[in-house]
Amino acid sequence: MTTSEVGKKVVELVRKQAWREAIDSLYGDEVVSVEARGLDGDPGSGWRRQEFTR
Repeated sequence: MTTSEVGKKVVELVRKQAWREAIDSLYGDEVVSVEARGLDGDPGSGWRRQEFTR
């Protein structure tokens, strides 16, 4: 699947509010979310790694 095809599928599913279907069909089994530290220096906004559970 190309990047363009993935993007179109994301838009299609989000417009239908099919969040779970988007995650199940487009995310890999080992996906993680990594967020950068906030520019304000807030310690609560540091790097976070979250594994998605299905």
